Amino acid sequence: MKKRIKKSYKRKDSFLVDMWEFIFRLLGYVSLFFIVKKIKRNISHRFVDFWVIGNFMFAIISSILVYYISDYYLLLKITLSVYGFLRVFEVIIYQINVVLFDPYRSQKSGEKYRVKSIRRIILALFHNYIEIMFWFATIMSTIAVISSVTINATWIEYITSTILCVAIFDRSGIESIIEGNMSIITQLVFLEIVSGLIMTIISIARFIGILPSVDEIDG
Repeated sequence: MKKRIKKSYKRKDSFLVDMWEFIFRLLGYVSLFFIVKKIKRNISHRFVDFWVIGNFMFAIISSILVYYISDYYLLLKITLSVYGFLRVFEVIIYQINVVLFDPYRSQKSGEKYRVKSIRRIILALFHNYIEIMFWFATIMSTIAVISSVTINATWIEYITSTILCVAIFDRSGIESIIEGNMSIITQLVFLEIVSGLIMTIISIARFIGILPSVDEIDG
């Protein structure tokens, strides 16, 4: 009788969290860093820091290279853009896992969830947030070449418009500097806005989680 009650309870239990935890666990395998972890078994916090900062700097350098080098090096531009797309995907999946599912996985396994440092996590989040802005700039510049679209702006103006698109979801800056067929660019801009929205929500969730409690004068 007890076994039946237990089975009936499990059937009625919610599966939403477990479903998405499983999905994002699988998505986490589609990651450059996952491959690195397989090659380099012992990953230290110092190595992760170098990974974050290295990719941050690489994104900035790639956006400059793709914008200024000749279209003759299209293969290089495409290679950098593919890497950038994988990094954007990796960052978003990783941050969602860290905020939502890593603590849940630890709880399910009966382990205490601990992090190296809250400040370190926030700084890494800032690096990731800015990094994806430069990767989107890299990708857009490459797509512009492939689709014969002209970008009428300096590198600074171009980067500024990309940052505004990701950070405050303003696509007008990009639209004002693009001449030509906007169909593919429009799809990329949509991805930029969605990525920016996800990263903004994650950032807010992170900050709310570390805000100290204070005493109120009123109430």
